[in-house]
Order: sequence, then structure tokens, then C-alpha cells
Amino acid sequence: MLISKVLLKLRQWLTSRHFSWYGLYINAKQLHEGSPHGLFDDGYYHLLTETQKKAARECPRLNQAIEIYKKCIEIETMAGRIFNVGITHHQLGLLYHRQGRIEEACEEYNKAINLIKDLPNANALPALSTCHFRLGEIAMSKGDKGTARRHLEKSREIDLSLNYKAGAKMSETLLYDLRS
Repeated sequence: MLISKVLLKLRQWLTSRHFSWYGLYINAKQLHEGSPHGLFDDGYYHLLTETQKKAARECPRLNQAIEIYKKCIEIETMAGRIFNVGITHHQLGLLYHRQGRIEEACEEYNKAINLIKDLPNANALPALSTCHFRLGEIAMSKGDKGTARRHLEKSREIDLSLNYKAGAKMSETLLYDLRS
């Protein structure tokens, strides 16, 4: 386990030395994931309280990560690297969502989906699934059952194709809740 973490860090460092964008992206991701307000243990963002969202909005680490992600999108758009742009929109959507900035999160998730949905890159699938899941969760919280069902079923389908049972289970749980 320790060896794999060290190898991952080494690979990230080497990649960031060759691609300046990647160094920025990793920096933003570390700020995001390292913040006490960056990840939510339960996994369901619709369960976040207003206090938790406010703390995330006020977190300097998350706000710095947002600015870095925006810079990454700018750099990668100019370079024409669509996959990287899509993945970064996905990350930005997660941050906005975590902060309770729902309209901005939806916009970022949709941008990510539109950019990566047809790419022949297996690494796009987990991000695509997450975008659909989060859009389903948002639609569900707004009472839009049809849109929620469509996104959650798509997320579940992708997760099952990846054999990601935990992700599929999260979608199934919300789909069950929609039927209730």
C-alpha cells in the first residue's frame, strides 16, 4: 500500500514536470481533497446542511482550488485537450455542488458530460458517471423525478460496466427513493 502511494506521487510529480497543466490540476485536487470541507463522507450531497455548505463556501482552500481549476480549463482549452477540459469541469462542478452553488454545479457537470461523453477514453467513464449521479441528485432534490431517474440510471449503467458496485449502489438507493 505504501509503495503504491509513493509510486503514484512519483508519477504525478514526473507528469507535472512535463505538463504544466497537470501540476496545476494536482495542486487544485490536493487543495480540494485536503480541505476539511472538500469531501463529504456520506457521499450524498443532498444531505449536506446549510452550515456545511456555508463552511465550504468560506473555505480558502476550496476557493483557491476553484481558481486553479478555472486556470486549468483555460490552458487546456487553448491547447485543445478536450479530455482534460472535461475532467476539470467535472472537478469544478463537484466543488460548486459541495458549496451549495447548484446552478453553477449543474453548468459544470453538463459541460463535462458534453465534452467527454463520446471520447474513446476509459478514464472518462468514472467522471461521466459522477456527473450523471450528481445531476440526478440535484434533480431529485428539486422534485424533477423524470430527469433524476434518467441521470441516475445512466450513472448506474456506467458504474455497472466498470464493475464499480459502490457507485451503482448509490444510484440504486436514490432510484429506490424516487419510487417511494
